[in-house]
Amino acid sequence: VNEDLAEARHIAADQRRHAGADRVRAVEVRVLGLDVGAKRMGFAIVDAQEHYSLVFSGVLGIEQRAGETFHDYRWRLIRYWVHIFPSLLCWFPDIIASETMPIVNSGGPFGNTQRVLGLLSVTVCQTLAIQSKESPAWREIAANTVKKTMTNNAKATKVGVRNAVCEVFPELIPEKKTLVPDRTDAIAVALVGGGYKSDR
Repeated sequence: VNEDLAEARHIAADQRRHAGADRVRAVEVRVLGLDVGAKRMGFAIVDAQEHYSLVFSGVLGIEQRAGETFHDYRWRLIRYWVHIFPSLLCWFPDIIASETMPIVNSGGPFGNTQRVLGLLSVTVCQTLAIQSKESPAWREIAANTVKKTMTNNAKATKVGVRNAVCEVFPELIPEKKTLVPDRTDAIAVALVGGGYKSDR
């Protein structure tokens, strides 16, 4: 746990350093997009003006250790998000957008364990957001809505979403082949949360 918290504090300090340099801003809306999974969370800061601007993005999370019980991992994950998530609020988002987490088994990629961990992560982050001084609005967006908005196809693959994100932000094209879905999905969620409409 101490190693996790040391890493979390390092990441949080790095986030605050980047956000501190960006504190003075003149934008209509800033959106923090989250792609919450069982073990990892993609995040993206997007400014929604006449044109959309990608400010920062990445992936956070910790893996379950060999032989670690589910209970111990769940507790370690809670502590991790408690230390990490406030650093994302240092970007002063007006809106936090996340994909809707399935509460019941919908036959999708989330099994019971993954769903519990995902819902746990969302709940911790929502609680911290409510308690923050800024208390940004929280929007939950269905996954098929994100896909439909970005690609005009509610059943689009993650590659399709990634390609649509790169069309909006061509600066990502040089790293297109190495972009992980957690990151590009978070960017897509931030765009849709900020009112983006595709021209497709």
